[in-house]
Amino acid sequence: MLSFHVILFLSFSFQFINCENNDLTISKGSIKDEIIIGEEETQPSKIFQATHEWQEIGSDEILPKGLHVRINLQTGKKEAKLLDNEDEMDVHSKVTSNYQIVEHESNVNLPDNARSLRRMDDLKQFSKSNSIKFKDVEKEKKKINVDFKSESELLKASLEKYANENDNNFRIQYLSDLEYFVHSIDLANDLFKMGGFDHLFLDLNKTNSELKLAVLNVIGSAIQSNTVLKNELFQLDLLRHIIILINKSKEFSVLKRSLFVLSAFLRNFPIAQKSFFQLYNGFELLESMLNKDTLLASRTAALLCDLENEYSSAVSNNLASRELYEEIDFKKNVQNTNICFKLVQLTINEQLDRYSRLTLFESLPKLINICSDQFRLALPMLESISAKLSLDDYGIELKNLLKIIEKSNIKDEL
Repeated sequence: MLSFHVILFLSFSFQFINCENNDLTISKGSIKDEIIIGEEETQPSKIFQATHEWQEIGSDEILPKGLHVRINLQTGKKEAKLLDNEDEMDVHSKVTSNYQIVEHESNVNLPDNARSLRRMDDLKQFSKSNSIKFKDVEKEKKKINVDFKSESELLKASLEKYANENDNNFRIQYLSDLEYFVHSIDLANDLFKMGGFDHLFLDLNKTNSELKLAVLNVIGSAIQSNTVLKNELFQLDLLRHIIILINKSKEFSVLKRSLFVLSAFLRNFPIAQKSFFQLYNGFELLESMLNKDTLLASRTAALLCDLENEYSSAVSNNLASRELYEEIDFKKNVQNTNICFKLVQLTINEQLDRYSRLTLFESLPKLINICSDQFRLALPMLESISAKLSLDDYGIELKNLLKIIEKSNIKDEL
């Protein structure tokens, strides 16, 4: 019976990866890149047909590996397209690689039959297919007498190895294991209860840049869509740790990852936003980010766009958090800085790569209400640039931005 199951399983050549909404996604690939466990159990039924144009992702569609994925801020829908070059890799592809590495390494010391059964047991959680029967998996486990530890136990073991290791190279490897686990909200919360973040914060003060990056990867993965953990880390002063890194870091990679963690922490968390803007001069810090590398500047524009969207939604829909957002007074405080002026200047920066331009032009329309005066003054200049562009992706985005600015002018005149 065991060999029958193993043969059936090995006949499958699917590779499982985790996409932005934690759905199960499948693409043709090697048996080495097996299974990623998400938080939901939705079952896609057809392959997403990617092109070089943005297309909406259907709820029943499977994403192949290596696509660029985004959320359309106007529709709220997830979209994907083919990568235009090898360097334009999205965050989730990087996460997928870490998943695959840890999944492979965690199986290295298991007997072949035990490893196959473990993979079959993981696959059981997602498959509704009648082509493979899993009812005898538990019986087969007992036959081979293998001790299967829970994920929480494996997390604790990885944390202990990390905390007790002095060699930074090994510590970085253990941090990669921790990053794999904390994509699960429950395991991220378990890591906090185990005191894991105390160790992580200590390493943020170390001089080793690779170690800092690994720590930031763990924290960034743990706090996404995890309000409970955000509240706990707010009490542990995570905001101060990240701001210190941003202000003092000279390495681009650390600065970029610190901005990612800051953005993940602030989004949909008005308590942290209030502290960031009122206690840590957050508006000035974001303005300074617009003076740095163009990639960092475009991502700062995207963060500003999301925060404005939160503020507008809370006020217009009279949400329970409305008072907190009103205390921040996002619109007025942005207008009291040079943020709008610098955003306009960024649009004509010749150093912007294609990805950064797309990010910028997707973000700016949401800031029209705040930066209308500066955008109107820049309208002739933007029209001149637009006339010289072919209708490639960012040329279209710029023309759309011009239409929005022009409509805003007409509305104000009326």
